[in-house]
Amino acid sequence: MRSPHAVRRALLGISTFLAASLAAWPLCAQEFPSRPITIVVPFGPGGGPDVTVRAIAEKLSGSLKQPVVIDYKPGAAGLIGAAFVQKARPDGHTILFSGNSSMVVAPMLRQPAPFDVRKDFAPLSIALRYPMFLIVPPRHPSNTVAEFVAAAKAKPDSVSYGSPGVGTVGHLTTELFARSAGFKATHVPYKGLGDAQTGVMAGDVHLYLDGPLSSAELLRAGKVKALAVTGDKRISAFPNVPSMKELGYPDVNPQVWVGFFAPRGTPEQVVRRLSEEIARTVKTGDVRDLISQGGLAEAVGNTPAEMAQLIEAEIPAFSSLVKDLNLRAD
Repeated sequence: MRSPHAVRRALLGISTFLAASLAAWPLCAQEFPSRPITIVVPFGPGGGPDVTVRAIAEKLSGSLKQPVVIDYKPGAAGLIGAAFVQKARPDGHTILFSGNSSMVVAPMLRQPAPFDVRKDFAPLSIALRYPMFLIVPPRHPSNTVAEFVAAAKAKPDSVSYGSPGVGTVGHLTTELFARSAGFKATHVPYKGLGDAQTGVMAGDVHLYLDGPLSSAELLRAGKVKALAVTGDKRISAFPNVPSMKELGYPDVNPQVWVGFFAPRGTPEQVVRRLSEEIARTVKTGDVRDLISQGGLAEAVGNTPAEMAQLIEAEIPAFSSLVKDLNLRAD
């Protein structure tokens, strides 16, 4: 017969096992989703990406049969919202909608880095991506990239370019273009997209890389000129604007993308379910058309593995520029 002490130890072991099993139950055995899903958006309401995420949330609510709510947590170049999701319970009920400026580049500008996108988050699916136009003021004498580069080389240190802020994809891509073309340019960081657009329209800066979603109307109204579009192909909405690849700059190909992340540790089956539902939603006709805006952007809806592969490809190029330029967040 066991001693009372041995019996107590056995009972304690059983209790510990049951407690651990019950704690794990919501993560592995409970049907997902079991309650409302929160999409954290690390920027303020308004603008193209916000319209997109609200449309996606509405569709997901129907397919997942749970309310899907949006929680705006702007600030620190998107890092506040990312930090919130990073610390959230990894069960798929709190996910993040963010892009490469916030998730790939912004952490590189902080020491120590607040997170590693590859280790601290589970990629779900990219919702949309778009290239960037190389934009100049409407009265700028250059009408082609070749003319712009020739003028920049003829007058060294005379070129300035704007961006919505230090370390944004536009900032780093403009530096990549200047290095590829062999000229130097002075960076003028603005406080946001609107100020940067105003700067190039007024001629306060000579060059600005802007996404087609925000610059299309300016181009159509003749308030700015587009010399090229980043990447390897033209976009259907502006077929007369050449790509950087066809102009001889194949490395000037970064695109802006925005997609969904879950906290690292989210069960694989939950990641798969979310990814499949998001991809299906993004490719739905009305959401796809909303994202495309007549050929200005691409509705993606890829797999976690494909999203992770893109992130892995972007990190070395952006990291090299950040180090070379000795960039740090303000």
